[in-house]
Amino acid sequence: GECYEQLGETDRRREAFQQAVPVDPTDPLWVSARVRLADALADTGRPSEAARVYQELAARSPAARVPLARLRFLAAARQPAEGRDWGSVEAALEGAPRSVEADLLRADLDAAKAGSDDLNKLRGAYVQVKATYPDAVEPYLALAGLEYRAKDPAKAAEWLAEANKNPK
Repeated sequence: GECYEQLGETDRRREAFQQAVPVDPTDPLWVSARVRLADALADTGRPSEAARVYQELAARSPAARVPLARLRFLAAARQPAEGRDWGSVEAALEGAPRSVEADLLRADLDAAKAGSDDLNKLRGAYVQVKATYPDAVEPYLALAGLEYRAKDPAKAAEWLAEANKNPK
């Protein structure tokens, strides 16, 4: 699967990871193979299948809760405002370990639940995540995306330049 990933062969990558999953869930490679399979499913446009795999993994690997929550967030965001189920995203994040990805998603979720287009509040949350994880590049990328959304490409470019200076 990893070789196909390097070659950009996403479908073959998914197929390889499907075959690589050990039948025995007590096999030490089972969790990592299932995580790679879920990632491949998500990357090949199969978010529902990926979510099922992440859900299965969440009981054994709490880190799987973050990508599960991200998939649920994206699914909810595509729904009409009155039909959005943010509770499923919150439930997926419960018990997830603290991480830059989880904290950024919580910031996105808080903004979405508030129904607010207040980019300043979201910017503040991202800056706080950046302060919590000073070596992580993800907050810089989130801030760049936010500035692009705010139609400030110069500020987005500044954040990207900062991300390039980041040692990680």
